[in-house]
Amino acid sequence: MPIKLLLKQLRNAEIIECTVKDYYKITFPFESMNDVMKILKDEGAGQSDQFFDFECNIRINFRISNGERILGRLSRIEGFKNSFIDRK
Repeated sequence: MPIKLLLKQLRNAEIIECTVKDYYKITFPFESMNDVMKILKDEGAGQSDQFFDFECNIRINFRISNGERILGRLSRIEGFKNSFIDRK
């Protein structure tokens, strides 16, 4: 295929942008609920599959680029644990 044709196809190609996110299950004591929820809200992390009892579990997701900061803030909470689930 001639280079001119390839360049024309590239110029006319549709650009699809994607955001890649990490998914984690976090566990923390109920007493830390306010601290955890504030961090998640401040950082814009997504939440799902919530279970609240003496020990709380939430599935969270966030952009890969924000992961170190978010997990760093959460790890300062006593009793906080996390486990990596997936990257999509």
